[in-house]
Amino acid sequence: INRFAELFRLSNRSVGSRNRNNNSNLNLNYTFRGQRPGEVLRVFTSYWSGGHSSDRRFYQQFFHPDYTPTGYDSTNQLINSTENTGYNVRIAYDRPIVRQKTFLSVGSYFTHSASDLRVDASYKNKLDGTFSPLDLQSNFFLFYQDITNFRLSVKQVFQPGFSATAGLSEEQTAIRFDLLKAGKDTANRYWTLLPFFNLNKTWGDVNLSVSYRKSIR
Repeated sequence: INRFAELFRLSNRSVGSRNRNNNSNLNLNYTFRGQRPGEVLRVFTSYWSGGHSSDRRFYQQFFHPDYTPTGYDSTNQLINSTENTGYNVRIAYDRPIVRQKTFLSVGSYFTHSASDLRVDASYKNKLDGTFSPLDLQSNFFLFYQDITNFRLSVKQVFQPGFSATAGLSEEQTAIRFDLLKAGKDTANRYWTLLPFFNLNKTWGDVNLSVSYRKSIR
């Protein structure tokens, strides 16, 4: 309706969609306990894969103010698909180094993930009924990410209910984009130091903790 309260454009639009999802996951874990009390080696592995696809169609028909068809209409289609795969390996080793007062903990993990993303947009050609691509609304690229982490920490028990833990992690992040539509790629790799500290005191049912941690999210 225009500023004179007159109907000047009338259309009817319908949208239909169809979606598909699939996910799978596999985990394998191993635990070894040494002869010394508190000495434990743990290995955790996991693999996952999943995908999502959606097929959406948009049909719009235009009418005169009396609701008779103008003869103009448009049909667009948007197919969006994403495939994700990855795996993770994590190792943790804990052992007491001075009686049951001082404890050492070391660990590491590696995570790899890959994503395949495709967006295909097209419109229906009225002359032959075929769909022609809409290049500006389409995209296709691959994304990879690797995270490597090393951790070392020491826990000191001063007395029952009073302890402190301090440690340091160093983490490498590596990312890469393959922009297949543009015919180029880009990548980056960097290390980050992540210190952490925790002081814990317990009185019966009362617990007080002071902590500091730097992390990447």
